[in-house]
Amino acid sequence: MLAPLRHLRAPFVLLSATCPLVFAALACTTVVEEVTVTSDAGPRVDASSPKPSPTGDAASTPTPTPEPPPSSTADAGKKDAPLQPTIDAGPPTCGLGGSVTTADVEQAFNGPWKGPGAPKNVCTQADIDALKQLFATANSVKFTDIKAAVTATCGACVFTSEASATWGPLVEFQDGTYQNYAACYATVSNNTCGQNLAYSDICFEAVCDDAACGSAQAKQTCIRQAVSNQCSTFTTGIQQSCGANLDSLDAKCGNLFQLIGVTCGGGIGSTLDAAAP
Repeated sequence: MLAPLRHLRAPFVLLSATCPLVFAALACTTVVEEVTVTSDAGPRVDASSPKPSPTGDAASTPTPTPEPPPSSTADAGKKDAPLQPTIDAGPPTCGLGGSVTTADVEQAFNGPWKGPGAPKNVCTQADIDALKQLFATANSVKFTDIKAAVTATCGACVFTSEASATWGPLVEFQDGTYQNYAACYATVSNNTCGQNLAYSDICFEAVCDDAACGSAQAKQTCIRQAVSNQCSTFTTGIQQSCGANLDSLDAKCGNLFQLIGVTCGGGIGSTLDAAAP
């Protein structure tokens, strides 16, 4: 049975200035009305090993943040809610259950994940700088803030609808907006790599529920175990499709500015300064 798309709590969320969608072991903060943005990408789990392989501060510890309250305005609030397709496999668990299949994930996505298509060159340095300024000065950032900060031409590439033939950096579903870091990995590697990364993220969330695990440390332990167990279909797929040097992909897709720069600002050869400020 398919669960509705839902909000996520930090450290497993979908919008932050620095929040790569890599193996779901993220330490980022939700970006909605009431929650402050953080730029700490934190540790991730390497699909090739059950041991953690940090990309940020190795000593950092993810700190969960409370779930934001529902918006009082139906449509506008939904569009500013960060969403994750969620598998409903019964009561929430922390490491229990059998293998998650491609069919399970695609039911949660309302269909297959969609690749980004050919990279576009419509976002400029001014767009990236405007976003950096937004994240540097705002106490909280909404998806509508991001749309307002960039030009209309750039925004049309950054924001795509669920029904679009291709998915860009931010995908607008009926019930919220999905931050599609997998689009960047697909662009710098290939669509199969991006798809496996997206499906791994959803799998880890299904197997290692925040509330059921109870702490960031317990969730990290659960994910490390799921790498070679419940989610091995996708983590093996990552190894096979993304290439041997995943760290080099992380370096190109490690923050929101890079995600937009690669997919909408010239592709892998983009000259935009998309480094985190």
